Amino acid sequence: ATKGSSAPTLPAFPRRKRRRTCLCLCDCVCARARGEHFFLRSKPSCVHFPPVFQHATQHSGTMKIWTSEHVFNHPWETVAQAAWRKYPNPINTAVIGTDVVERRVVDGVLHTHRLVSSKWYFPQWAQKLIGSPNVCYASEKSTVDPKERLMTLKTINLTFGSFLSVYETLSYVPHPTDPSKTLLKQEATVQVEGVPLNRYMEDVLTKNISANAGKGRQGLEWVIGKLNTEMKELANSAATSTNEILTQTKKSLDDITDQARKSMDELSATAQKIHI
Repeated sequence: ATKGSSAPTLPAFPRRKRRRTCLCLCDCVCARARGEHFFLRSKPSCVHFPPVFQHATQHSGTMKIWTSEHVFNHPWETVAQAAWRKYPNPINTAVIGTDVVERRVVDGVLHTHRLVSSKWYFPQWAQKLIGSPNVCYASEKSTVDPKERLMTLKTINLTFGSFLSVYETLSYVPHPTDPSKTLLKQEATVQVEGVPLNRYMEDVLTKNISANAGKGRQGLEWVIGKLNTEMKELANSAATSTNEILTQTKKSLDDITDQARKSMDELSATAQKIHI
């Protein structure tokens, strides 16, 4: 303190070194802070934050919720069957495959757990922040209740799970006013934490979900068309097989009848010779 001032002199405390963790897929640890700002580094992509900024983003509590409804002009049984065979399809190429992890039936309800493999397309600036793996994975758990005619699918991402959450729910039910149609209810909750521009990234992801939802419905219609074609081909094949069976049966019966008639004629001729 200066002369004549009543303010006490505060002791100078040594600055503590803080450890900060990279919010990326490389799982590396930075031992020192470099000022009150974040910096980017490539190979691997890392984003480092001062503790104050990191705390603010983790407790911001922001999220985006997206909802939508769509009516399919097909009965529930057709749509539910197509939903199982939805991927892959040429309309929505983001999903490249699904693998069944577990499947069981409880009280007449089919429970299935699948691993969904897909490609996420981020802008270049977002790839520098969070990285860009070749394949992203998500966990999908579904239930199918044929008695209640209800199919529900719940999916959450596994890749980028430390700072990004995309939780999606889809339900297929018969249309309340027209049982020959199916109502799809879709909801997605997007939350990004621990990276800069988190709200902007939530907006980008929500827009991507909306665009992919449209492609997903078109893909489902494509699968339904494929199923209808397969059913027609199967029906035609069954009809052809039935006709072939009937034709062969008729031919066999005719052969048996001719053979029996020939045998009777021979027997009659023999009897006449004996009588003479």
